Amino acid sequence: MKNTKLKVALLLLALGFIFIVLDVEVATGLDYPNKYQNTDKLSGEYQYYNIRTNYGATCTYKMIDDKKYASEKEFESKPIETHNPKSSDGEQAKSKTVTIKVIDDVYYNGIHIDVLPDILGFIFIIIGCLLLKKCSRRFGLTILTALGGLIICALLYSLPFFMNGVMLCHAAFIIGFVYMFANIFTLYLAMTSLLAMIPGVVCRDERKWSKITWVGMLATFIVATFTHWLGADFGMLYTLSNIGYAILLFLIILFWYILLRARHYINKSYIEAYSK
Repeated sequence: MKNTKLKVALLLLALGFIFIVLDVEVATGLDYPNKYQNTDKLSGEYQYYNIRTNYGATCTYKMIDDKKYASEKEFESKPIETHNPKSSDGEQAKSKTVTIKVIDDVYYNGIHIDVLPDILGFIFIIIGCLLLKKCSRRFGLTILTALGGLIICALLYSLPFFMNGVMLCHAAFIIGFVYMFANIFTLYLAMTSLLAMIPGVVCRDERKWSKITWVGMLATFIVATFTHWLGADFGMLYTLSNIGYAILLFLIILFWYILLRARHYINKSYIEAYSK
């Protein structure tokens, strides 16, 4: 593989893969212009998961009496209940009350930035695809989805500057889902565009194993994303998400290792496309 532009394009695409799927956030010491407005219309858990996952947050807890939970547990453990005439109604009601810990208020924990910013990852993919656009029409589609992902990413992280409370939580949740699928489609199109550069029977194994690795990347990315969201208040799930991201990084490296086994044919496709 002697062509410099081709090498640069592949390097940018590889970096784009890593920057988009991996997040390493650090605090900046700066604060959002407004404090987060807690609301009773949404559960504390839902608010905390969304705000911490996307923007960084802390929370306080409170203890509440959950009679419904207590009744369900009592029904499970005591299917046949006998009335004790010696106990008062107040004592019986008290025995059926369970105190549980829930999230009370959510607070911003300062503005966080991603050391591996997704926006930069999309820019890398756009530039890489522009350098390889003549090799496959799919690179053009990848550019469009990457542009869409870039815009959605910028919108998602700018929400706290003009939204708050209920509207912010719902918007962050919905846009976050759309953003996740934008990531998936962008990386999928980039992968299929690269595989289009190694056609023929000779590269059949590379295409097969690259696709298998991609399926593993997709499954790991989805699991890691959801465990990271739920892990905002569960240390075990947060650790599981970090393990998932480590596996994801390994699969990305494996994908590129398998793909570059066919670098001779990638170079050949590039020369044929740009010599016309």
